[in-house]
Amino acid sequence: MFLTEQPVLLPDPFMKMKYLRFCFLSSIVCFLPGSIIAQQPDTPLTIVELFTSEGCSSCPAADELLKEMSDIRQGEGKPFIALAFHVTYWNRMGWIDSFSNEAYTVRQRKYQAQLKLPQLYTPQAIVNGEVEFVGSNPVGFRNALIKMENAANSYSLVATANLTEEGITISYELNKEPKRELLNIAIIEKNSERKITRGENKSRTLRHFNVVREFTTRELKKQDQFLLKPAERLAPENMEIVLYVQQPRSMKIISAFQIPVHKAKTNE
Repeated sequence: MFLTEQPVLLPDPFMKMKYLRFCFLSSIVCFLPGSIIAQQPDTPLTIVELFTSEGCSSCPAADELLKEMSDIRQGEGKPFIALAFHVTYWNRMGWIDSFSNEAYTVRQRKYQAQLKLPQLYTPQAIVNGEVEFVGSNPVGFRNALIKMENAANSYSLVATANLTEEGITISYELNKEPKRELLNIAIIEKNSERKITRGENKSRTLRHFNVVREFTTRELKKQDQFLLKPAERLAPENMEIVLYVQQPRSMKIISAFQIPVHKAKTNE
C-alpha cells in the first residue's frame, strides 16, 4: 500500500562464524575465549531494508516474504541480512504501530531523495542502499538479490555484543582505517507476533521478522566500544545486532555484519 498524503491502493504482487572474545586495553586489543564474531572481506554482502507498517494492508505479505526469502536464500547458501523498519505515517489511519519510529520514516525519506523516487510508499524494500522494489513482490525481491549478489564486504570485522544490567556493550575492530563512512547499529527482534484491533489489518494476527527496535548511527572508527541502552529489554535469544557501514552521500552500503547478543556472566 502506498501512502503519501492520502493512501493509494497498489497491487500486491554466513559462512560459519568463529567465536572469540576481545577487550580493549588503552589502544591495544586483546583476544580472550568467548563470544566474538569474526567476518572477512570479500564475503558476500547483501542487506535488505524493508519499510513497513502494521497499519498497511499490503505490508503483512511483505513481512512474510522477508522471512520466506531469508529462509530460501539461506538454504541456497546465499544468505542476506534482513531489517524491518516500521514507519510512522500510517499511524494516523486508525492503528498506531508501536514498532514505528519517526527516525525510520526520516531514513526512508533520505532514500526517496537519493533514489529520486516520486513518493514514499509501503511496503518498500531497498537492497544495499542502491536497488528498491515493492517489498511484497517475490519476483522483484529475487531479481534485486541477484543483481546485488556479487557485492562484497569492504571491511573485515571482529566484534562482540554483550548484554549486562546496564545495556548492550558493543566492541568492534576493523581490518583497516575507514574513509569517513558511517556505522549504522540496529537492534533487531528476530520474531514477534501482534494482534491488531483497528485499522486496515483489524482482527488479524501479524507475524514479524527482524523488526528494528533501536537504531543509531555513529562515525565509523577502526576500533570502538560503546554502550547501547535500549528502551525495552528483549530476550538475548530473540535479539541480534546488525552493524553496517554506509557511505554518507551515496547511501551505498559497503559492509554489513550480523552479531548475536550474549548475556555477560556475572560474578556470584
